[in-house]
Amino acid sequence: MSQPRPAARTPEAGVTLVEVLVALMIFALIGAAGFTMLDQVARVERLTQGRLARLEAAQRTLRVMAVDFGQARAQGLVADPGGGVVVQRSGGEGAVATGPVTLRYALEDGQLYRSLIGRDGGTIAHQSLLTGITGAAWQYLDSNGDWQAEWPPADAPASLAAAPNPRAVAVTLTLAEGGSLRRVAQVPGGEFAP
Repeated sequence: MSQPRPAARTPEAGVTLVEVLVALMIFALIGAAGFTMLDQVARVERLTQGRLARLEAAQRTLRVMAVDFGQARAQGLVADPGGGVVVQRSGGEGAVATGPVTLRYALEDGQLYRSLIGRDGGTIAHQSLLTGITGAAWQYLDSNGDWQAEWPPADAPASLAAAPNPRAVAVTLTLAEGGSLRRVAQVPGGEFAP
């Protein structure tokens, strides 16, 4: 006996359950791929924003340092025994204080600080410029074009009441995330001949 033939589908007939399941699976795969791509784009944007914020903070710090060293008074820059640098700068145009201002740059607890020093030697204000710093190395360019590790240099004549400024100051900041930043700033009045 022969099997009856299934009836042919008419154009008005709906879709079968198998067709619906196949369509749902394809839609789910496309949706998952789209979500993964969107998540990856959002993650890259977050990382980029974090790096841009870090770069902006580093640039701002180096710009502030360059301005401070660029306004150093004659004989107003010395290496700090604690590993930083002390600069006495003019209270130039737009400055908060009139007259000379003494600033100290130093690394403390992974942060580069800029401190305002009072006439009595005490700290008036303590400003964190940049975080995530594991090391800060200072160098001073003498008039012979040689970099010195301290200022005034150990071989400076003892007869000088105060050593002249170096021609430039360089700082190398070692970053916690790896890498380092180096900034060289000219200093006015730097004429030292050992």
